[in-house]
Amino acid sequence: MNTIIKYSKCSISDAANLYKKSRATIYKDIKNNILSRGNDGLLDFSELLRVYGKPGENTSKRIDTCSIQNLNKSEYVLEKKDYRMNQGIIAIGAHPDDIELGCGASLAKLSKEGFDIFAIVLSNGSKGNPFNQNRIEETSQALSMLGVNRTFFLDFEDTKLALSLCEIIISLEICLKDISSQSNIARIYTMFEEDRHQDHRAIFDASIVAFRTVAQILCYETPSSSTYFNPKVFERIDEIFLEKKIEALKNHKSQMHRNYMSENFIRSVAIFRGQQAGFPLSEGFIPYKMIL
Repeated sequence: MNTIIKYSKCSISDAANLYKKSRATIYKDIKNNILSRGNDGLLDFSELLRVYGKPGENTSKRIDTCSIQNLNKSEYVLEKKDYRMNQGIIAIGAHPDDIELGCGASLAKLSKEGFDIFAIVLSNGSKGNPFNQNRIEETSQALSMLGVNRTFFLDFEDTKLALSLCEIIISLEICLKDISSQSNIARIYTMFEEDRHQDHRAIFDASIVAFRTVAQILCYETPSSSTYFNPKVFERIDEIFLEKKIEALKNHKSQMHRNYMSENFIRSVAIFRGQQAGFPLSEGFIPYKMIL
């Protein structure tokens, strides 16, 4: 019996049901550039037909990764050129731990969904390092746990980022150009313009210039932004992603003396933002720019 396709696009869940595959398999194919999806997060049926064949038939066209061993390198490269680049996300932080605190659970979720995740950290956080720990190594491990594919570390002076605003904008533009050769950047996570910390405000000012061509720019929450932070956009997160965030933050041993690094604090923020959005758990964001 033939399946009649009534729509030109479908969600990942619908595709999984249609082809009797797990969502994890489809996410993996997206992440490995075998299957592409649009900026709206939906899958074209033409893509599904190309990769998996007709629904209900055992004629999947999906590449068997084991058979790649039987291809020579040039044949494999030619095959890969047929696939469009993944959608990508960039998160920017002034210091090690900013990104993890502000959008760590969202990054873990988006990575699981097949997005390429990139991070840019502007300073080594030396002024907030009373125990002389290697904060770059701490955040490297933490971001890796959250699914970040690649992190750029820029060596600007901690607490004085505003004095290097032009140089920061140029550096961020260079990073964007580099990343854009690998991934189509769909969203930027940056810092809040009314944050109490001067470095965080400088990151916002630099981001809205350097990433002006990106469709979505969202500002995330940090402990120093709480008084003024009133989110309008929420990312629903499951317990597994909140746990990943909590575990990732444990890498920041240099910051464990701070109250906001405790599991109770991190969890309470996620519960509160979830309550605002009507979900059990959530991370909240203030949109600077949101093109749908």
